[in-house]
Amino acid sequence: MIGFITHKECSLHKVGESVPESPSRLKAIEDTLIEHKLYDLMAPFDAPKASREDLERVHDANYIDFLHQSSPTNGYFKIDADTSMNSHTLTAAYHAAGAGICGVDLILEGKVKRVFCSVRPPGHHAEHNKAMGFCFFDNIAVAAAYALTKKEIKKVAIFDFDVHHGNGTEDIFRDNEDVLLLSSFESQNWPNLPFENTKRIINVALSPNSGSDDFRDAVEAKWLPAVEAFRPDFFFIHNVLQNPFL
Repeated sequence: MIGFITHKECSLHKVGESVPESPSRLKAIEDTLIEHKLYDLMAPFDAPKASREDLERVHDANYIDFLHQSSPTNGYFKIDADTSMNSHTLTAAYHAAGAGICGVDLILEGKVKRVFCSVRPPGHHAEHNKAMGFCFFDNIAVAAAYALTKKEIKKVAIFDFDVHHGNGTEDIFRDNEDVLLLSSFESQNWPNLPFENTKRIINVALSPNSGSDDFRDAVEAKWLPAVEAFRPDFFFIHNVLQNPFL
């Protein structure tokens, strides 16, 4: 059984018609599951809110305070050119971050074998103390850090594939020996920041117009050997399903 975790607040985070990261993403996911008769095979769960303790494992306390202070009661608060808040954004972000935590618990309790979190705002651009790229809390990082508090889980692996580099997740786990981060993205695309390649952080920057064969070759050559050597106890997969290019 697969758990399907979402929350209605995630669709209330709206910051303008021209913004590509919109509630239509969640509707498209649900419509596709229904069309292919997959939705009935999944167990639905409401995403709880992440706690302050959960967030502070990966985010600076002052940064979290800044988001609370910036949350508008009306209109929008603009953090940067891409990242804005409305009156529902902060609540949606708390539920989005809590979804992965819920998923970890459901799996460890044996209620499901795996979970799919259909949530927004997305997270992998949110750094330890910075919002950017439509992201406020790094949802996958929050879930991974929570998983590492469980006695059954000593090491985790994160697979991140998107047209954009998951700079936030890399920033958060750069010095964490218990996390293997495997990231694939289009080279020279936004945010176009410096990235690392170490034994635990393996970035695959694919050329524009690369296809599935290129991605598969990189996975087999670089990711699979790293996973076999690292031997993680838990796997996380991040894909914002916004600008697929594979």
